[in-house]
Amino acid sequence: MLKFAYDKINEFCNNVNNNSKKIIFSSERAYIWKYFTDSYIQAISRFQNEHNEEPTDEKKQEIINSLLVDNILYSYLTTAENEQKEYRNGIEKDLQKKEGRSTFWKSIFSSVLANLIYSVILIFLFWVAKDHIYSLLSQLIAISK
Repeated sequence: MLKFAYDKINEFCNNVNNNSKKIIFSSERAYIWKYFTDSYIQAISRFQNEHNEEPTDEKKQEIINSLLVDNILYSYLTTAENEQKEYRNGIEKDLQKKEGRSTFWKSIFSSVLANLIYSVILIFLFWVAKDHIYSLLSQLIAISK
């Protein structure tokens, strides 16, 4: 029964992809499926509360069919797009708050300073070890002759 719903949702998403310039990503498909299952569970619970009995298979299929109308699936898609947009905007705002001009220049300064310190250490090591390096190279040249 729910496989039918899953196939119907996939068919709806493919039709939207083919008939419009909008692309439905897998995350949006997952949101649509989530909203459908939430609505389905709520409808079953409401039926049980109103009638004090478990719905029949026919009634469950009727609920599923009523939730798989294109208009409702479009509303699920719109809600999914809005949630993802809000999530993306929240992440962007957090990054913009954390990354300001002062943070940028601090990172540039620290990178330049770290490279300068590294270069000074390498120059010092080569200066200290120049005699050892000279003798090592001399031995290698002597061995190769």
